[in-house]
Parts: sequence; structure tokens; C-alpha cells
Amino acid sequence: MKRILTPAVSLFAGMIIAQVLFTVFVYSSDNDLYKNLMAMQAAGYHVLVPNEQVMPTLEQWKPAFCGGLFFTLTAGAGLSLAGWFAVFLWQIFPKHRRIIFGVFLASAGYVLFRLNDHGFNLPVTVICLLIPAISGSAAFKNYAKHPMPPDFHMVAMHMAVIAMIAMIWMPKVNADVFTTIRDHLLLTSSLGRKINDFYYHYTLYPAETFKSLDQKMLKTVNISVQDKGLTRRLADCLLDADYLPVSAAAHRADLTMTVKDNRLIFQSNGRRVHTSAVSAFFNSPEEQLTAVSKNSDRQHFFRKMTFISLIAASPLFCYILLNAFFTLLLLPVPSVAVRSGCAALLCLMAAGIAAIPLYKDAANKITASDIRRYLSSDRWQDRVNALKYLSDNEIPIDGFNGIFKMLDSPWIAERYWLAKATGNSRSMESGRIALTLLNDAQPNVVCMALFSLGNGHQPMVIPEIINKINTSYHWYVQWYGYKALKRLGWRRQIGQEFRQ
Repeated sequence: MKRILTPAVSLFAGMIIAQVLFTVFVYSSDNDLYKNLMAMQAAGYHVLVPNEQVMPTLEQWKPAFCGGLFFTLTAGAGLSLAGWFAVFLWQIFPKHRRIIFGVFLASAGYVLFRLNDHGFNLPVTVICLLIPAISGSAAFKNYAKHPMPPDFHMVAMHMAVIAMIAMIWMPKVNADVFTTIRDHLLLTSSLGRKINDFYYHYTLYPAETFKSLDQKMLKTVNISVQDKGLTRRLADCLLDADYLPVSAAAHRADLTMTVKDNRLIFQSNGRRVHTSAVSAFFNSPEEQLTAVSKNSDRQHFFRKMTFISLIAASPLFCYILLNAFFTLLLLPVPSVAVRSGCAALLCLMAAGIAAIPLYKDAANKITASDIRRYLSSDRWQDRVNALKYLSDNEIPIDGFNGIFKMLDSPWIAERYWLAKATGNSRSMESGRIALTLLNDAQPNVVCMALFSLGNGHQPMVIPEIINKINTSYHWYVQWYGYKALKRLGWRRQIGQEFRQ
């Protein structure tokens, strides 16, 4: 029995150390962002994201802990699985241990090289070494205490169940899968809404830790150039890419620029990452800054690891823990094989039930002639699918009856897709709907209203968006608001301190 639960025990040990390490990792990143924002504020810049309401939370441990959960359940799960799997293979194939050791040693070497190929990345390197080591150690101790010959029939059974779960989900896994899960599973229940709100409230804290420079919303830059005219030209150009010049004496910026022999030298974290002729920079600033971002990006491989873990390791981690839970519930069953088989079948049933909303989603089956019928349906799912069709196919909502009634819909998904669909039209009617939804109680709806206002090409809404950014307590809302401002052509002015 204890041997059967070893994978879950091993993963649990790895996840505990992962949560501790990733909490510290996110907290350190939050503090760096806080210093950046303070430097921007001191330089006289306004409309900062996150704003003054969110900035104090960057110095608190709770957002770091909650943000660390994202990495724990993705990269942490993947690294924990790697530690357990290495020991598992070591145990069941004793005659091939040299090969197993060589393969995992080579794999670890490759991962460490890729993690540090753009500069030494100590925090992530330590994390990626410790988590599989702890998980593997826990597995090794459990297998050593309960040595048994491997039951390959049971292994084959679990692999078959996992394959069947994959066959159920894979046909529906696309860019819309998470949105469908959110609309039909999370937003339709009290517990689901809490999970949804938790995710959107804390997800940007961990996201900041591994973004490249061009993925960050706002960046600080020190321009150490004696020529004031050149400095001004550089500052104007950098502002368009959201690099905010700040005083070099007050803050060590994300990027430092100097000039030598008519060439610009770009440094990040004390390391030269790019050089460019001054004329080449002004001819193609976007291309030059893309090169700067790419060469200074120390987290590019860690992002790939996290994404792969999200789509592969996280589901496998859920299966192992759910299987362990069902196995414990079935303790009265005397046969270990029957107990394990029943637990696997229960996991298969749970995965199948969870996938039902994906197969019920009929948005991809709607035709243009169905829209009015779906919009007037008594089923909120039909109305959502119609709005989704309008949004995806960029069809203006003007002229469809009953659109304004949806503003008071009790279904969050309906208001969400209504807000997004308004972005297909530049009419005053669509603008009024988006502005009304700007005050919705649900942040997801507000985000889509901002998205649509940014697509409306109506600069008169800029003051409303700026007010929303400055007064909102939700980082995601501010993020969408700033993106909307940029699409509407809003341009930031050089900070007062930098001008002086």
C-alpha cells in the first residue's frame, strides 16, 4: 500500500520545497518591481501599472505566496515528477542503472546550460536542482523501506488510463480551452468564481518574475550620454516602447545606455547585452530593442519549462494525487490490484465529467443565420455562444435586438462576451455598452470592456480609461487599461526629474 502511494508522497515533498522556494523567488521579483515603480514615480511619471493601490502589496508576503502557487503547480510539478521518475526507473530497472544515470545526468546538464546561456541565473538554477533532489530523495527512502518487485501490469493499467484521459481531452485542447473551462465550469459556481478570482488577482505577481524586457509593461532606463540633444532623442524614442528614463543616481535601471565611438552600448544587470550604431538605432528602434530584450532574457528557457509543465506535468500531477486520494478512500477493499484499478477508473470518470462542457460548447458550430435565434434563446449558453461567434468573426453587434438587456445578465460569461463583442464596432451604441460595463463588479468583464474601448478608435474615452487605471484595485484591470491607452495613441511625457 505504501509503495503504491510513493509517487504521491514524493510529489508532495517536492511541492512543499517548491512552494517555499517560489514564494521567495516571487517576493524578490516583487521588491525589484516596487523599486522600479518608486523610481518612475520619483521621476514624475504618472499612469503607472500597477498603480498606487497595488504597489504596497509588492512588499507583502501573501501575494508572493499566492503567486508562488502558480510555479508550484506548474514548474514545481514538473521538477517533482522528474525527481520521482528518475528514482522509479532506477528501482525497476536495476540492470540498466548506468544508462539511466547517464541519461538523467545529460538531461540535467542540458537544462542547467539552457537556464544560464544568457547569463548566470542563480535563483532558478538552485530551484531546479533542489526540487527534484528533494522529490527523488523522498521516493528513494520510500522505495527502500518497501522493496517489492515492480508490477508491470499495474503500471500498464495506469498508462492506459492516462492515455484514455488524453484522448478525451486532446480533441478539445486549443487556444479556447481555458476560456471554455472558465465560462462553463468556474464562473457558474461559487467555488469556481473564487478560484477564478484568485487566479486573476495573483497571476501577474509570478508573471513578472520571468518576463523578458519586451514583455514587461513598464521598464526603467538610465541614459548616460553627455550630448543633451541625443539624450532627448533617445528618451523620446524609448518612451514609445515604454522604457521610462530615470535618474541614474537614484536607481539602477532595467537597462543602461551609454555611447562610445558613436555606438550605443546597452547593459542589463551589469552585463553588456547589445551594441548598435546610433544611426542604426534611430532607423529601427523596435528591431534594436528586440535584440536587447532577447540577449538580456535570462528566463527564456524557464518560461518554456513552465509552459511544458502546465500542459503535461500539471495534469499528470493531478492524476497521481487524485489516484492517491481515491486509493485511500478504497482502503476497505482488500485486494491492492482491485483498489488501484478502481481508483484509476474513478480518475477516468472525473476527467470525463470535467471535459463535458468542452464538448457542449457549440460556438464553432454556429452559422451567421443562427445568430439572432441564439441571441434570443432562454439558455444563457446559447447567448454566450452567439456573442462569442460575433466576437471571433468581428461582426458588429449593432442592430441585434436585446443586446442592452444583456447588461443586467446574472451570468458573468454573458457580460464578458458582450463586453468583448462591442470592440467590433465603432458606433456610439457599442461605446455606451463598453463604458457601462467598465463599472461591472466582475474584473474579467471590466478587462474586456477596456479591451473593446481600446479597439474603438475613439480618443475621447482616454480620460475614462486613465481614471480606471488610477483608481482600480485590480492589477489585471490596470494592465488591460494601459494596453487600451496605447492602442488609442496615448503617449507618455518624459518625467519631470529626467528633464531636470
